[in-house]
Formats: sequence, structure tokens, C-alpha cells
Amino acid sequence: MSQKNDFKAFSISNNANVISQEKYEENQGLQTGFPSGDVPTHLLNKVLRQASTISSVVADFIATQSGNDVLDDGNVAKLTAQLNRAIEQKITTDIPSASLTQKGIVQLTNESGDSDTLAVTQKLAQEIVNSLYENINSRVLNSRKVNGKVLDEDINLNAADVGAYSREEIDKQNKEANNIPVGVPVPWPLPYPPIGYLTCNGAFFNKLQYPELAEAYPDGRLPDLRAEFIRGWDDSRGADSGRGILSWQEGSYLVQEINNPPNCVVNFSLNNRAELNWDVPAGNVKVNGRGVGGAGNWITDTNFFGVTRPRNIAFNYVVRAACGIRAEQKNSLEPEVAVLGKDGLAEKAGWLTIYHAAPYSREFIFTRPEYLMEGVGLPTSSYTDAPELPDFDNKAVCRSEDGKYWEIVPDYRGKIAYSTQTHLPIKITEIGELSDTLTFEKPATHFDKWTGKEWVTDEAAVKASQIEQAEKQRDILRQHANEIATLLQHTVDVEMATEEEKVALMAWKKYFVLLSRVDILQAPDIEWPEQPSN
Repeated sequence: MSQKNDFKAFSISNNANVISQEKYEENQGLQTGFPSGDVPTHLLNKVLRQASTISSVVADFIATQSGNDVLDDGNVAKLTAQLNRAIEQKITTDIPSASLTQKGIVQLTNESGDSDTLAVTQKLAQEIVNSLYENINSRVLNSRKVNGKVLDEDINLNAADVGAYSREEIDKQNKEANNIPVGVPVPWPLPYPPIGYLTCNGAFFNKLQYPELAEAYPDGRLPDLRAEFIRGWDDSRGADSGRGILSWQEGSYLVQEINNPPNCVVNFSLNNRAELNWDVPAGNVKVNGRGVGGAGNWITDTNFFGVTRPRNIAFNYVVRAACGIRAEQKNSLEPEVAVLGKDGLAEKAGWLTIYHAAPYSREFIFTRPEYLMEGVGLPTSSYTDAPELPDFDNKAVCRSEDGKYWEIVPDYRGKIAYSTQTHLPIKITEIGELSDTLTFEKPATHFDKWTGKEWVTDEAAVKASQIEQAEKQRDILRQHANEIATLLQHTVDVEMATEEEKVALMAWKKYFVLLSRVDILQAPDIEWPEQPSN
């Protein structure tokens, strides 16, 4: 006998009157709720279908697992109890006891024995290991031979006996490893650099401790090659002139779209910038443009440009530091903790948990342990103090402008604001307080002006616009009337006009005069004269 389920999915047929998922996700009501007034039926059906489908699935699960009817009687306590029983039944049914042939629940034990259904605890395992160590340490091999000698006296072994490298072979390998000049960036396929190398992350280093590295980077700072391409130095060739070695260069910017360029004003669209993962330059950039009226320099906001890039693969750039760090120190099971000096450089090599911020927005992005060699500092935009994460989705964590502490700032990304100057909608793409030139309040008309707190409609501007529109309409009507009257006047002048045409001529002339007497200052409450029908 099947159990009864009163909770049914609503509007689930193929031809159901529901809005598409794409339009549903774009609908403003998804974030703010439905406004007062009429709600489109297909939008309301979409909301009901999503809610009813989930409730129907949950109710079916309860009915199937608990074996009871699920009724729509408003009894919340009863429904909660049924759900708990269904979950308990599901767990009890689906998770068997463990055995040698199947996975499942197993009981732990602190006692040794011959059971094949109990699992040993860490405590019992450690006791067994300690017992084995004591047994091994108390025994000496006396029946085995090493290199043909019985273990009853001291044995001398050379490198060849145990397959070890000779001193000459080790020196040769070290020489080959040192063939890479100190300071040369090398692509490395792992997050952490190999022994004796540093990551090119913009960190400072002690020039006295790394003199060879200081010859390559005299300012005592590693280049920050994270997410950067390396370009050949121009060296007077003329293809990329005016740059010195190790100088940084912005990307070349690609205009995405030109919208509505009347009066020599060009607006650059934000469309698809986020979808294309285009970068944003550090500051405002100048773009040389040429229009019909001539050439000039356009100043544009950083948000309107994307950086072009070739196809690529991400490697971790590292440089050889010519240091004496020991592999066993870095890879120890009990790693040392690095100690930073007042100058920000490591006085003691070791590991530290580093908290990274984005270079321009200063937003906290991730944390991970980093190994700092002695005399080396933190990567650029990285810190050792942990940020306190916000409790709300509309907040973000970023580093203060002076870099001394973490702070929580508003996060309006993805929301639509309106320019208090142009009235245009703008999608927020950066964290932080809303600019003084933006507001989340939508202007009611094009003639609204922002007071700093609210939009206020400029009634004088509205009136002037209405008068202007009325004047344009009157000019169009008069031109039409004049064209018809002129044609009729020609027929009269050549004495070819019929009586009907003569009457029509007088009607159109009268209509033209009445149009001229219309008081456009009364716009929009104007009674326009009736146009002649013939």
C-alpha cells in the first residue's frame, strides 16, 4: 500500500505557463521580491513551481522512508517528527556494519585480540609499535652477513658498498646545478620553489646575505612575475623604445563597444567585461582616437577597458638564490617557524602562514603557508596577521590604504547603481563605499536632479521640454498644412480649381492660421485645432 502525499509539484508540464530560467534569474524581483501591484502570471508560476517541486520531493522522501501519510494539515511538529524518522530510517537502512568484504560502521577497541570486526584505536596501535621497538632494540643480528662479514664485530663500508654517490659525483652534480645563473627567472611547475630558489613575488631580500642575487636586482627586491609575461628588452631596436630593463608596462587595451557617439562624445560599454575576464588598469588611461571631426585624446574611466592576452599556461617563476639552506630543514616533519625582523626580512628561516591581498583592490583573496629563507621578506601585498571575515554577504575584507590592518568594507559588486550626473545605470564591479556620483535610487525621469540625498524632478526643465516638444509638433503640422495649401493655391492661380478644391484651400489656410495662434506655453495642456478632412 502506497502512502499518501498531499504535497504536489505545481505547473510542471512541458507547456506550463512559466518564465524561462534565464529570464527568471535576470528578473529584479529575484533579489527584492515582487513590487506592490500586478505580478505577471508566468513569473508567479515559476516561483510556485520551484517551491512546490522541492516540497514535493521532500514529502515523497518522508512518505517512502517513514511509511506514513504526509498530509497538508498545517501540523508542523508532526511533519518535523516524520522527517526525523525518515532520515533515521534512511541511515539505518543504507549504512551496514563493516566486514572484511564490505564497508560500513565499525566498533573501536583498545584491546588486542583475534576479532575481524573490531578496529584498533590510535592508542592501541601506538602500544603495539612501542612494543615492537623494544623487541627490535633488544636484539642483535648474529646470523646475517653484510658484505660477506658476520655481524660479530665492527664493519667498515665504503660508498660503493652501499650504492652511494662518491664525492666527485656529488661535486659534478652541484656544478651542473650551478650552471643556472643566480637571478634568472625559471618557470617552475609547482606552487613552492625547489631548494635554494626563491619565488618571483616582489619580496625584499638582504643584499649582504645574497650578494650574487643583489647583482641582478640592486634594489634588493625580487621582480613580481605573478601573472605577468616576460618581454625582451628593446635595447635600441625601436620596437619598444624608451624602456629600461626590469621596467613594468601596462597591457594594451581593447575597446569593447562604442555606444551612441553624438556630439563627439563616445561611451565605452561595460558589456561582457566580467564574462571575458578582462583586467582593469591601475589608473585612468589615455586613448588616442580619431573621429570625423579630427583627432584628439580621450580620457576614460578604467572600468571600460579590457587587456588583450595570448593563449598561455601558468607557471611559477623562481630564481636561484645561491643560498645554503638545507633540504632537511625545509622539509622537516617538525618545521621551523620563521621569525621576521623589524625590517620585514626573516631573521630565522622557516614557515609562516601568509594572508594575500589583491594588488589594486587590496581585497583579501587567500591564505597559505610560505617558506621564508633567512634574509627574505614577504611577497608583495602579503601579510602575517589574519583578517576577521565578515558575517554578511554584502561585506568584504580588504587591507587598509596604509597596509597596516585589515578592514571590512561594503561589497556591492553585481548590483546596479545610477549616475547622479548622467542618470545611466552602472553595474558595480569593485568593493568599497559607493562613489559620491552614484546612488542605488533610480531616477523617475530624465529631468531628475540629485540633491545628495534624493532625486528631485526639475519641474522647470520638464516644462521647458514640454514647450520644446509642442513647438516642434506645431512646426511639423504647419509645414504639412502649408504644403497642401500651396498645391491647392497653384490650382486656383491657373484657374483649374474645382469648387471643392477652393473650399479645401480656405479650410487649410484657416487651419494654418489656427496653428500659428496656438499658445505653446500651455504645453502639455494644448487643444490642437482639428485638421481639415479634405
